[in-house]
Amino acid sequence: MAGHEVVLAGAADLGGAAEAAAGAGIATEAVTARTTAEALVDTGGNPFPVPEDPHERLVLRGRCLGRLAAWCLAGLPALADRRRPDAVAGVPSAFAGPLVAAHAKVPYVQLTAGPGEPLAVALAAAAELTPQLEGLGLYALPRPDLSADTPEAFVAALARLG
Repeated sequence: MAGHEVVLAGAADLGGAAEAAAGAGIATEAVTARTTAEALVDTGGNPFPVPEDPHERLVLRGRCLGRLAAWCLAGLPALADRRRPDAVAGVPSAFAGPLVAAHAKVPYVQLTAGPGEPLAVALAAAAELTPQLEGLGLYALPRPDLSADTPEAFVAALARLG
């Protein structure tokens, strides 16, 4: 991407995203052996029941995404320490992104073509990430420094930052 080294990092089951990244010449790295599917089940391996109430479904989504982010944060800081990024980018549902950016003390760019996650999802994810937030001296998820809706806009955002 315009002279920037890009690494797609996440759970062990990057799947189609890893294939697309490889096709674009983007490196991938699993930062946890846990999978996205594991975030959807309890410690006994039973799927969380899907609530009937729409708000409670959002809360469940946020808690599951927060669990996944916490697992990814087991490996993301070490990756950031090795790679020394100029910026971290993520989609609205990748709640580990702003925290690894805070760890690395670099800007966080949110890649989004839509409105992002509903507040209930973000609050539930933050509740799951309380220990990680506190470890960084934070009490809420950091807001993006910039937003971009296309790879080209992301590269332009990096140019404005640097």
